[in-house]
This record gives sequence, C-alpha cells and structure tokens, in this order.
Amino acid sequence: MSLLTTLDSFYGQIRGYNRTKIRHQVDTNMHKPRTVLENEQKKLLNLRIQYALSHFPIYRNYVEQKLDSIPDLNSKSISFESFPIWTREEQNNWFEAQNGPPVPNAKPHATGGSTGKPTRLWVSRESYEWRCAVSQRGYSWAQAEDGQSVVYIWGAPAQPLPAWKEWKQNIHHKILGHTIFNSFSFGEERMAECCKLINQIRPTALVGYSGNLIALSQFVSQQPELLKWKSKTAIGAAEGLQLQHRKQVETYLANDVFMSYGSREFMLIGMEHEDHSGYWLSDDNLYTEVVDDMGNPLEPGQSGRIVVTDLRNDASPMIRYEIGDMGTMAENDDSSALPFRKLASVDGRTNEFIYLPNGERMTALFIPHLMKEFPWIEAYQIHQTDNQAMNVHFISPQAPSQASFQPVREAFFGYVPKDFLIEFTKVDSLEKRKNGKTPIVISNLKN
Repeated sequence: MSLLTTLDSFYGQIRGYNRTKIRHQVDTNMHKPRTVLENEQKKLLNLRIQYALSHFPIYRNYVEQKLDSIPDLNSKSISFESFPIWTREEQNNWFEAQNGPPVPNAKPHATGGSTGKPTRLWVSRESYEWRCAVSQRGYSWAQAEDGQSVVYIWGAPAQPLPAWKEWKQNIHHKILGHTIFNSFSFGEERMAECCKLINQIRPTALVGYSGNLIALSQFVSQQPELLKWKSKTAIGAAEGLQLQHRKQVETYLANDVFMSYGSREFMLIGMEHEDHSGYWLSDDNLYTEVVDDMGNPLEPGQSGRIVVTDLRNDASPMIRYEIGDMGTMAENDDSSALPFRKLASVDGRTNEFIYLPNGERMTALFIPHLMKEFPWIEAYQIHQTDNQAMNVHFISPQAPSQASFQPVREAFFGYVPKDFLIEFTKVDSLEKRKNGKTPIVISNLKN
C-alpha cells in the first residue's frame, strides 16, 4: 500500500468508517477454513432476514404474500431458499415508498439502467466499506488494487458531474493511482489516444469492459507501433471473454488477463484468481445463488438465474435479488487455495432476446456459444428492427465472401426458423449503451 493510499485509509478511519478494520478482516477471511466461513455466512444470512422483516414493512408484506405467512426463523425446518426472489420492480417500488434513508449515513445508489429503468437502492456506510474492501482484495489478485498504477478504459458518467465533484473525484483517483480513459466513443482515433496514454502512464494493470479490451487489442494488432508498453495484467469486466479474445488481449495488451464479475448493486461479486478457473465469490460480503425459474437452487454445472443477497447492507432489503444474469456454479473443491465458493461461468443476460415471427422471444444466451465457432468474426452484435429478420454486425480483419456467411446462417437456423432473414454487416465498431457496455442484442422490439 502506498503512502497516499495509507493516508486515504486513515482519513476514512478518523471519520468513523471502520475502513482499516474491515480491510484487515477481508484479508483474514482468505485464510479461514471453508467450514468456518460457511458458518459465518449462515449466521449473517439469518441476521439479514430478521433485520429485513423487522425494519422493512414492505418487504415483510411481500414475504407474507408469497409464503402465506412469515416463517419461524428459529425453526430448523425453515430454509433460506424458501424465501421469495426479490425483483428489480419490487426494489424500485420499495425505494420509491421510502421517505429518505432508512439508516443514518446511507447513500442513494442506482444502476446504469441497462434494462431500460435504473434500479435504485440505499447503501449503508458499513456496506460500502465492505464492498470496497472485497473489491480491493479481488483486484489485488491481478495487481490492480489501490496504490498500483492502473488505467481504467471505462464509460463516462451518464450525467456530467458538478465542477467541485469532478475536481474531488480527480484528486481521489490521483491518490489511488487510477487514470480514467473515457471509452464511450471508442473508434480508431480514440483508441490511438488510449495507446498514447498507456505509453505515458506505463501502468501495472488495465481495467476495462471486455468489449473495449478486445477492440483495443485488435486495433494494436493492426498498428503495433502505436502501443509501446505492455501491462502486467488486464481485468475484463461487464462482458464475457472468449478464449481466442483472451489470448488476443494477452498478446497485445497485458501478460495475464483476469475476469471480474460485478454489478452496480453490489460491486464485486466474483473474481478470477491465478488459476483462471472461474469466479471466486465474495462469500464474506454476499451470498450468491444460481436458481431455476421457481427460485430453487440448482446443482453445480446447471445454468440458471443468478440471485444475490447482500449480507452487510442495513439500508435496503436486497435478499435473493435477481440481478438479471444467467450463470453456472462450480463444484466445491476442498483442496483449493481459497475458502470461497466458485461461479464456473456467467452465461449472459436474461433480458436480451431475439424476437421470432410467431411473436415469441428467444433468449440470446445461445449466441456467444454459437459465434465462438467462427473465429474470423472477432466481435459481433445482433441488430433487430422487426421479428422477421436480424442483422449481424461484425468486426473482422477479413473481407469475407457471401459464401462465408452461410455456415453462420446454418448455425442460427438451429435456433430460429429457416425463413428468418439473417443479414451481415461489417463494421468498425459496435454500438454501446450510455454506460459504455456493449450488448449482444440491439432491439426496439417488445412483447
């Protein structure tokens, strides 16, 4: 930890944030036996439910309606998995009914609104410190914790910040060793500017949306003279990274690539360790499950909906909250170096669909698995304006012939009707949302 980050931690401590204590606890948790951590997690789950039922009447009514009664929490027969899934809609309804923060020092928070409407919540100061500490632990595995020189290839805030707040934020980034490069517009000119910045900063690590890292590595592969510095590590966030793209990023941008999984609601949910075998879950701060459509936990190896419980936040009832992603849990490995459970994969967003001529919609989760069979397509995005057709926007160093597209069409016809029109458009960049993320599907169609 650098002198500046030590002072930053001390500043938080004197303001009563328990920052140093929490960060020490988070590091200690890495070395506990799995059984000890599991018992602590169960106690926190039980306390979280009791707290939510006694402090949030709207949540209590929601549980009563779903379960017909409030379970006896002292009963050994009651299982946490019987509690209902908490949706974005329920959370927003709860937030709108609140008259200010439910606990002192809680701050309002909102997601980027990738589903069309931001999710709003309150975050307690204690929870915020835990989120930051857990994130620092995960990022330290990739040498990207506070105090290291890190370039963030990131989206800009949706709304411009007031001048005083921007100044304060810039000072804070400087203390932590962060340099932010706005990648919302990321064409060739901006990528050249990003290379220039990396050459100047010579960072230990890069952190960016996976789509941006892929695009930048492809750009550098074509103009290698523009990037003269290779970082030790890179952290991909927000989107998946296929094997060939990971190798591409490792060839041109960083020696080692780590994937992270997080959200605006919770910050870091899971992070790759040096084994690169999945996402080690933040089990001392969150309880993450993969469930079926009825909310029942699935066995490891089965893909389902990801739901998350915040173990530390007294300011919002985030219990079995459906985050909008699909994922698969890994088998527990008692011989592993870390005591946390592991998410084997994040399989995609539950809210991205292909709309079909019969009015039905099909999840877009199959698309990454399909497109990985065509390595000449380096990046892609489905555009759909009606339910009879779609256009595959793709990035490729090649100028493919029409015959090259036919195997891709045939692969899609395993999922969509044979008379579905599938067209292809070669592009220089893919469309982004305002938060900087690159969705698989761009569509204005609704059920």
